[in-house]
Amino acid sequence: MSNLFIIFLLIISLCNLIILYKAFPLAKFLKIIDFPNNKKKIHTKPTPLLGGLFFFINISLFFLFELYFQFNSTVYSEFFFNLRFISFKQLLTFLIVITLIYIVGFYDDMYDVSPLKKTLLFLVCIYLLLISNPNIPISSLQFYNFENKIYFNNFSIFLTLFCFLAFMNASNMFDGLNLQSSILYSSFLLIFYIKGIDHKFLIVFLLSLIFFSYMNLKEKTFLGNNGSYFLSFFIATIIISDHNWNKNYYAEEIFLYMMLPGIDMIRLSILRFLNNKSPFEGDNNHFHHILMRTFNYRKTMIIIFLFIFSPIFLFNLLNINPLSLILLFLALYIFILNICLKRSIKKKS
Repeated sequence: MSNLFIIFLLIISLCNLIILYKAFPLAKFLKIIDFPNNKKKIHTKPTPLLGGLFFFINISLFFLFELYFQFNSTVYSEFFFNLRFISFKQLLTFLIVITLIYIVGFYDDMYDVSPLKKTLLFLVCIYLLLISNPNIPISSLQFYNFENKIYFNNFSIFLTLFCFLAFMNASNMFDGLNLQSSILYSSFLLIFYIKGIDHKFLIVFLLSLIFFSYMNLKEKTFLGNNGSYFLSFFIATIIISDHNWNKNYYAEEIFLYMMLPGIDMIRLSILRFLNNKSPFEGDNNHFHHILMRTFNYRKTMIIIFLFIFSPIFLFNLLNINPLSLILLFLALYIFILNICLKRSIKKKS
């Protein structure tokens, strides 16, 4: 590890400490405080929505650090190369798009943007990224259980747009309890380590997670829409790029890693549709809400941790078929959900 990178880590740590100690005044100035003003809120006191700011500042500074070396040495940035941002135009477009994604999420935290407007803005941003870099759209899928790939040809952009939006919305809906998002994004840190993503980025990501998790556990900040949309978009970009070019992922494997937020989003969308509600309308029927009504906070977090991390270890260490793991954890999800709902009915009775 170079001395310059160590200095860089000290700089971002200092930035994080400033946010940590000035969280509430900063959030008040930026007008991003979550007030417990309706029944859907489970916290009891006004809480800053600054979690995303940790990640946005740290990752943005990391981009600048990588750009500095890219333009002042003969060594190309390993991180940008892994993402297949080869030309300056592609790189600049990516930096603009990921900043716009953060700004939309930030604005949503301030003024509660309608789901339709938010979705349209995200579609425009992601579409700009896809047309600027032909290396990003998902042209094919490789499977663990089948030899033949599925090629999408002219539909690749539509599939990629759907994948981005699905994961961004699922991750946003998954963010509900302290440390819950930390568990989810820590799992991707582990996945990226296994897949061999640039170690400098992993260190910066880990540092961001540590600072955010500490503040989130102390109830001094939430991730906010600015953080969940920014991080989920960024992680989806890494996974899609890695899948396209390094062939590091199988389709079943990707679904396995994103399964808990994904299936809970599908379940909630179906329930809301059957009840003549908007699929974007918030409620307290998420998996973590149902667990909390049956178990205490610690047991709830243990269950969520096992759902998130067990598939990673079972597939990567024991090489268990990912399709079998998907079916297993889907059955467990339904089983636990059923137990919790039955207990809730008994308590009401």
